[in-house]
Amino acid sequence: MTKFVLSTFLLFCIMSTTYSPLYADNDLKTINNTNTVNLSEDNSFSAPKHKPKSKRKSSMKVPKKQGEFHVGLEIGANMTSVTASQGYKDISLAIMQNGAFVSAPGIGFQAGCYFDYNLSEVIFLEVGIFGIQRNFKETATFANPLAILSVESTSSPLYARLPILLGANISLSETSSFNIKAGTYFGYGMNGKVKKISSMVMGTTEPVTQEVSSNFFEVSEELEFGIRAGLGFEFSQKTIGFFLDYGLSNIVKNAQEGVSRKATSMGLSLGYRF
Repeated sequence: MTKFVLSTFLLFCIMSTTYSPLYADNDLKTINNTNTVNLSEDNSFSAPKHKPKSKRKSSMKVPKKQGEFHVGLEIGANMTSVTASQGYKDISLAIMQNGAFVSAPGIGFQAGCYFDYNLSEVIFLEVGIFGIQRNFKETATFANPLAILSVESTSSPLYARLPILLGANISLSETSSFNIKAGTYFGYGMNGKVKKISSMVMGTTEPVTQEVSSNFFEVSEELEFGIRAGLGFEFSQKTIGFFLDYGLSNIVKNAQEGVSRKATSMGLSLGYRF
């Protein structure tokens, strides 16, 4: 019995010695595999732990350089209205009693070029040369017990215009910008017509109509001046602009005291800036 127990104990020791390396090898393989997976996931030895942030392009355009000089072309349309003083209305209605005077805006065009110079990265000076047509209408209606007379005048003067503006440019993106500008303008009347259509009705008779054309600057001043304000947008050198011209000069030639007409225009232009 003692021999059997001793033999069994020796056999157990031999088996334990034989299989324990296999278990050890398996444990080492498991540890090595785990470390390999962790290293491949973390990239601890081949790359930084945190991925670098992607560089985003700046949405702001590089400011315009000081001293830059540009040329632009513009074409567009405008709406002009004329404000008449009470003295002018009184003269227009002096023919008959019970009259009414109405002024209505008209649509004209403008075209020309401009030059701008960057005084700094933001501030610029702009000088332009434009031709601008300022159309407007005036209607005087008279009534008495015997007749009704209506006189409609359509004026279409053409001016050479020289605006001098100071502005600020604000970049919106790499290809677009916004600008605001203000200053003064001077103009000289080159050509213009006034077409008057008179219509008279007496009693129950058919209306009598007469049409007459004359030179606008026979009774209006050639020189004019005023204040201009505007804003614009630029997209890949293409431009769109809005402007307001507030006339300060009296366009009535040889005007008496209290007799005046002043023109105000607002318009839209499209262009290209080189």
